[in-house]
Amino acid sequence: MAVPNWLMNLLATLMIVIAVYFAGRLVVARTHHRKVHVEVNIAELVMGVAMAGMFRSSFNLLPNGLWEVIFTGMAVWFVIENIRFVSRHGFVGGDVIVGYHRVHYPLHVLMSVSMLYMYLAGTSVVVNGSTQMAMTAPMGTRADFVAFPLLFAVSLCGFAVWQLDGISRLRPAQTIVDALDPDLLTTPEGPYPTTSAGSLSTEPDLLERWQLERWLAPRLESGTLIAMSMAMAFLLVLML
Repeated sequence: MAVPNWLMNLLATLMIVIAVYFAGRLVVARTHHRKVHVEVNIAELVMGVAMAGMFRSSFNLLPNGLWEVIFTGMAVWFVIENIRFVSRHGFVGGDVIVGYHRVHYPLHVLMSVSMLYMYLAGTSVVVNGSTQMAMTAPMGTRADFVAFPLLFAVSLCGFAVWQLDGISRLRPAQTIVDALDPDLLTTPEGPYPTTSAGSLSTEPDLLERWQLERWLAPRLESGTLIAMSMAMAFLLVLML
């Protein structure tokens, strides 16, 4: 599939921006004492760098073999973490925070396996003495597994829709403190959120909202995960 160079360059730049964003999240969370899903943020940082190299070979920093080892380890890690999460919280139910994290582990199992597949099935080329991947359809016996990229791409799009559907639940808490001042927005303080006498709450569970606000920019994180899922699906379609 012929793809314009400007589009590949644009997507490579977007992946670099996303990688920088996740690196920044880790720093800001530490300096401002906010919570982040550390392993997910590290994984997205690594995937952003790797995908930038897929869209534009000059951005590739590591040889294919090392990337394969990295994504094999990531896939195993997220499979284990997904099993642990399900054993604690189950497949369904839980509060908004559990729902926020439930998508992360299976999504990153899929993303890690997809990245591994692209490195294993893609055509290798030598650039400046380093073996890198070219985004072309698999050849030889690897072409027998052409259904894999289609399955991975459709699954990634499904996860993107799932995240987009739930992103509105991650909005900041909103409390009407005084019926005469309905536009006032407050964030609960102290060990537990409380409201004054006669106040009205627009949230079904204010404690749940307060707990969510301890997390750093969950909606923006979900948005970047959606963008990366779609970019990865696009790479997989190129291999069909």
